[in-house]
Amino acid sequence: MRIGVRSAISALVLTSIAVSAVGVHLLWWRTANQVSQTLADTINDQIVSAVGDQLQSITTEARSASIAVRALLTEKVLDIRDEKRRKFVFLSQLQAQPTISWVAFGWPDGEFFAAHKLGDNAVELLTIGPDRNFPAQWDPKLGIHVT
Repeated sequence: MRIGVRSAISALVLTSIAVSAVGVHLLWWRTANQVSQTLADTINDQIVSAVGDQLQSITTEARSASIAVRALLTEKVLDIRDEKRRKFVFLSQLQAQPTISWVAFGWPDGEFFAAHKLGDNAVELLTIGPDRNFPAQWDPKLGIHVT
């Protein structure tokens, strides 16, 4: 069986086109895969960095609130048993540190006082006695729980 010149040239051209197409496709696929992996790694690094920065900010604000309250207590500027001043200090710390949601203090006898944000417009003041009772009540004028 004889193959004509036209058929041979046509087969050679089709084969070279097919080999070129497969080669180009494999090179494109490998490059696209590498670029996709690089892009995913870059996005992941940016997310990790942003979350780390946010956590650092929250930790710094929490430390600031803790240092401020501790300084007021150790320098005897504030008597922690004075309920009115205690509420004022804790609420001012929540306002001054926007990323923290709790400021709390516990006594050695088990008594506990805390100010807790309830969203953007409400704050809960919580006092737990040594007997673990929760005597807080809602004050609609202030929009907070009071004891």
